[in-house]
Amino acid sequence: MRAPRVVFVSLFVLAAIHIARLFLAPASDDALILSFGFVPAHVQAMDWSHAGLNATTLWALAPFLTYALLHGNFLHLAVNGLAFLIFATVVARRIGTARFFALTLVATIAAVLAHLVSNWGDTTPVIGASGAIAGYMGAASRFMFIDPRNPAAGERQLLPLFSRPVVMFALVWTGINVVFGLTGFTPGDSEQLTAWQAHLGGFYAGLLLFPLFDRRRNWLG
Repeated sequence: MRAPRVVFVSLFVLAAIHIARLFLAPASDDALILSFGFVPAHVQAMDWSHAGLNATTLWALAPFLTYALLHGNFLHLAVNGLAFLIFATVVARRIGTARFFALTLVATIAAVLAHLVSNWGDTTPVIGASGAIAGYMGAASRFMFIDPRNPAAGERQLLPLFSRPVVMFALVWTGINVVFGLTGFTPGDSEQLTAWQAHLGGFYAGLLLFPLFDRRRNWLG
């Protein structure tokens, strides 16, 4: 199944950003991560009482999105890139480019909000597109388990939220991430911890909100 152009362009942008960072001095790259990665302590330190629509506020809010454009190393990028290719493809093909971008924004923000709430005041930057990818996984779970042999499956129905395949997939995904969180195990990169709360935030945003982005909302009973 050929991936939509928006998927290839997104992957190219992620790769280009990472390659460009290789030309930065280590100190400059660290400064970039601190500025555009998401650091919960920065949100805590921000004075929001006088926040308005101005450059200062926009700069403070930028990491809620820009963290997803940065990756720790090529392995991190490759793993996320492969998952992005798989799940973004099926979602983008179903809902189109505009809705795909909207879902990406929602899942990206939901992921980092979940991390913020559960890691309030933490000084460690969070980076990576896995929150958005988890959102695509949650969204895809609403339709990728539909049996094509079902006579009604040709109209792009959605599985009910509490259908067996959706619930089982959500439980497995939740369990895997909780295990990562409790053990500190990180696949392929022992120096960086998995932001497992962000994964759950993105996943459940995609799972619960996908019907709002879907062009067709027919339901399988």
